[in-house]
Amino acid sequence: MNSYTVFVIHVSEGYNERKEHIDRELPKNGISNYEYILDGDIKDLDSPVGKQLFSRSSRTKAEQSCFYKHYLAYKEMERRNIEFALILEDDVILARNFPRNINNILTEIEHKTNYLINVERAELCVPFYYRKFRNYIYPVNYSKLTGGYIIHRKVAEKITKDVELNGATIPIDTFHGDMKNKLNYNLYWTEPCLVDQGSKDGTFASSIDGKLPSKIEIFKSRIKRRYRLLVWCHVNRRVTHLFRNVNEYK
Repeated sequence: MNSYTVFVIHVSEGYNERKEHIDRELPKNGISNYEYILDGDIKDLDSPVGKQLFSRSSRTKAEQSCFYKHYLAYKEMERRNIEFALILEDDVILARNFPRNINNILTEIEHKTNYLINVERAELCVPFYYRKFRNYIYPVNYSKLTGGYIIHRKVAEKITKDVELNGATIPIDTFHGDMKNKLNYNLYWTEPCLVDQGSKDGTFASSIDGKLPSKIEIFKSRIKRRYRLLVWCHVNRRVTHLFRNVNEYK
């Protein structure tokens, strides 16, 4: 039984297969307690809060709704004084040995604060050069996607305060990376990664554009993914530079 808070980002109507997937996937991997974020659907963007946050946004309604739901998870952390939470989107597929590896990560961050830790693979990994024996988290200068991450309440509060003041004009994953040094919080990637997104491998249609990739697209994506994880991430300067000169904040 998990002893940490888990929020699942989920559209309240029309995505029943994703809820059924989560209700199978999480319990079989040791997550028995989790909560769905159901508010923040596209229809809720016309609420006073929705209008406040997205009045200057040119992003699609689906992207705005996605941001809104992550924002609402952060507000729930504030309201209930939750120290940290695991945020998952509803298409996640948990990696083998998830229970053991999440416990290793939580042990490593036990005395840390002010963090956002990407646990999703997203065709990216920590380059071999930077890996250390029995290390599970690595400071980095930019974030990945938002399929799965652990966020500390301090960072959640910084993000909600900023978007309430300045609005949300970019996607939530871009916001996480772009605002690291402006809001002074720490980003980490985990090794090994703990989740994949089913909408990226063809298991589910994307909730952003509603498209299900073809079999050829899925095959190409899997070949590309293997190459990126085994070769590209370890030699590409755009990736390796993300781990250099990382500012860490208290």
